[in-house]
Amino acid sequence: MDLFQRGTFYAKFILYFILFGMIIAVATSTINYKLSYKNIEKQVKTDAQLVARTKQMQIENFMEDIRRKLRAVENNPLFQSYLDDPANKKAVQNLLYAMLAGNKNFFQVRYLDASGKEQIRAERLRFGRGMQLVKEQNLQNKSNRYYFQETKLLSSQLYYTSNLDLNVENGKIEKPIRPTLRIAKPIYSDERFRGIVIINVSMRHLLNLLAQSSIFNVYIVDKEGYFLLHPDKDAAWGRYLEGDTLLESLAGRKSAKLLDSQEYFSTTFSAVTLEHLFQNREGLQLILQTKQNYLQRMEQDNYKLALIIAALIVAISIPLGFLLAIRPAKTQQRLDELNKLNKRSLDIIDRYVLTSTTDPKGYIVDISSAYCRLSGYDRSELTGRKHSFFKSDKFSSEEYAQLWKTIGSGNVWRGEMQNRAKNGEYFWIDLTILPLRNAQDRIEGYTGIATDITDKKLIEKLSQEDKLTKTYNRTKLDLTLEREYEKYQSADKPLSVILVDIDHFKAVNDTYGHLVGDSVLVEVSTVLKDNVDRDDLVGRWGGEEFLIICKAAELSHAAQIARRLQERIAAKDFSSVGKVTASFGVAQLHPEDTADTLIKKADDALYRAKEAGRNRVETEDQSAR
Repeated sequence: MDLFQRGTFYAKFILYFILFGMIIAVATSTINYKLSYKNIEKQVKTDAQLVARTKQMQIENFMEDIRRKLRAVENNPLFQSYLDDPANKKAVQNLLYAMLAGNKNFFQVRYLDASGKEQIRAERLRFGRGMQLVKEQNLQNKSNRYYFQETKLLSSQLYYTSNLDLNVENGKIEKPIRPTLRIAKPIYSDERFRGIVIINVSMRHLLNLLAQSSIFNVYIVDKEGYFLLHPDKDAAWGRYLEGDTLLESLAGRKSAKLLDSQEYFSTTFSAVTLEHLFQNREGLQLILQTKQNYLQRMEQDNYKLALIIAALIVAISIPLGFLLAIRPAKTQQRLDELNKLNKRSLDIIDRYVLTSTTDPKGYIVDISSAYCRLSGYDRSELTGRKHSFFKSDKFSSEEYAQLWKTIGSGNVWRGEMQNRAKNGEYFWIDLTILPLRNAQDRIEGYTGIATDITDKKLIEKLSQEDKLTKTYNRTKLDLTLEREYEKYQSADKPLSVILVDIDHFKAVNDTYGHLVGDSVLVEVSTVLKDNVDRDDLVGRWGGEEFLIICKAAELSHAAQIARRLQERIAAKDFSSVGKVTASFGVAQLHPEDTADTLIKKADDALYRAKEAGRNRVETEDQSAR
């Protein structure tokens, strides 16, 4: 009887354990299925973010390449000489023709003069019949065209971008259709508008590239919901081909949210704005629609995985579950505690420490909330961008190249860097960059750890800045002269200085008062700062005198800068007193000089300029050497 009861007991125990194992299997599989479905939603959104960022970067690179070519034309010496001498037209014709030949997406490159008249037009003939320079008699007056009228109102730093539309020939839409974008740049010479350079770009290749995706249907719509890009070509360009297919017919009630969002991600539809890339006020949006076969495949894989997990749990839990569950449960509990502790630590770092991680090419893959808060950008706006996106003009290309040389060789770099926040303001950080190595000791990315030192740099600036003119003060000038003198002794680099004195400044104060005199000082300092070389340092030496330290400059180059400054000041109309002039003394450091004798030579030269009638430039007396 005891044996029977014991056998019954074990049988019941085994039966209960089997039932328990099956319940656990079903419950675990169900929970895993639900959690996996959530992961599917998360994965779709992650994929949509990655695809959207990739498409945006493709557009950004495409647009920047065109703008770079426009800048190259503007800065080309042949083009600049043509603006002053039309006899050089042939060279510029060849330049624009070569630009057209070098980019298969360009089908027309033109230069229009300040009156809107076409002076040069290079164009690609239709149906692959080659290229041509349009003859003089066939050039047209485009002064009334919208793109000329809008471009000529822009400053020299801006670009005009037209709507993305279809090319029109002889008043009719070209067939086969050619999606077209017109990008133009105003040309200025000596601060005078000289015309525009405009490129007509075929967007067919870029749109085909954007349309490629194995998991999303890709659309581009304008701000009113008309399709410019659609997988069904008959539904695209409805605004221009009298079609009536709108985003609402595809996305229903979600269409308004997709059109109005800077970025929006969901399981079925996602959208990001393209307005900041095209800058044409067309309100273009990139729309991603998740393909059904992609979702179905993920759901089927999820379902199969749930069944496999259930079968495995049933098979394994019956003989081993009871024996093996106790120790893993305790271990898991400890791991959970450690993970929670680790997560809390990471959350604290994320909130309060400026950190970022990049791939080997410098593209940001992760950045802390503290960094986002300091810069004013959302994490989504920074992920996928290069870290140089923050860089201000204060950090030169040479310094940036040295930084990359250091970390690229596997060493740690540390230094101070000025960055630009989203609102345009600058902030300073004390930055340390450490290479990240994989198991094969190869660099797989970089981690940056920074400290906000903006307040410290502000204090430094205030201690070195002249309060009135916002140039450097005497203390900063003295320190810089000492440092540059030491560089000269160790590296034998040239160094020159320019001493500037405003002519008849006492008469200005006596006639108009000290407030007007102060305004003249401010205006003169602005002219000086705006017209020296990038690395030159401008400061107030005292009273109405300014000192310019020309780093790595020979006497001849410093004298050239001084003459340019003299001309700019003499040509300027000062707000309260009309015309003002200044005298200049220029000197170069030589082996027998000290910092003091260098200033003395510049002061002597300035004295000679004053004695010779003022409003002139005098250099050091080289015959005295």
